[in-house]
Amino acid sequence: MTIIFFLSAFYGVFFVRVRLIRFLMSASRLTTGSNKLGIVIYDLLFFPGILIHELSHFFAASFLGV
Repeated sequence: MTIIFFLSAFYGVFFVRVRLIRFLMSASRLTTGSNKLGIVIYDLLFFPGILIHELSHFFAASFLGV
């Protein structure tokens, strides 16, 4: 049962991620004619979360003396 939950959650997150990327690409293509802006917007949108996530690894390792 756990594996089914994990696989369905993984598929759901993957599906939402793909749809978000396609939406941003389409929106940037319609407004600017370029896909690069969609990539930049995607990167800027997720950068704060990635930064916080990686800093949490750093602080946990520092706290544990690793």
